[in-house]
Amino acid sequence: MGILITPDPLAPLGQGDILCAPALYRTAPDGAPVNEGSGSGPEFILVISRNCKALRASHIVVSPIFPQRLSDLRSNTGSYKDAKALITAIRDGGRGQDRDRFYLGSLGQANHRCAAHLDELYTVEIPQSEAERREYIQQNRVHTLDRVFLYDLHARLFMSFARRGFDDVSWYSDQDLQLLLTLVQKDCEAANAALSAAKVDLNIIGGDSGAHANERRKAEKQIESKTAEVAALRAELEPLRAESDRRKQRAESPARTRD
Repeated sequence: MGILITPDPLAPLGQGDILCAPALYRTAPDGAPVNEGSGSGPEFILVISRNCKALRASHIVVSPIFPQRLSDLRSNTGSYKDAKALITAIRDGGRGQDRDRFYLGSLGQANHRCAAHLDELYTVEIPQSEAERREYIQQNRVHTLDRVFLYDLHARLFMSFARRGFDDVSWYSDQDLQLLLTLVQKDCEAANAALSAAKVDLNIIGGDSGAHANERRKAEKQIESKTAEVAALRAELEPLRAESDRRKQRAESPARTRD
């Protein structure tokens, strides 16, 4: 079982079908469809409309399909365990932006991985006459989702639009907040110590003489890296500390009594 399977050539158009991308339409502020043109858009699209709509409607909703770069995956480095974890995380949408990406694996060229962007919806026009619609499907449908992944598409579509997300720190329980605060303070202290050590190393190297130019470059690069790490950790630390202080103040304030 792969993510994509060969469709039945006689089957009607349905949700989960992969089509060669025709002209895409977006909705203008006045509600009218606007042709996005061709040439710069996706090569393929994923049918999102439910089957009863895809079966006969003149316009259906689709998501564009774009290349999915496996930038963290190298065939000659890393371990099997790391590669498996990466591909699984991409499949399940478990990493940041990937939550709105529906991974399709190889599509087109053998080494060309792709994913449907569920956070981008467009409309395409499909011929309505039975003969023209059948011809259109036969010419443009290249794959369809395996039934298991079609069910997963339903869940992923729901999560892409229905989940509100939690970007602040106010939802943490008191225990979780203190745990994270303790850990980030520890990491921040360690990063500051490493930054100080890198600065000491640079001072020991001394001037700009050619004999020590390589060592200076390494030390300066280390300082740059540690400075960025400290800044990132402080950005995590401050909202956690502010939330902890807010809760302490609330706990220490006298309880308000009702009239």
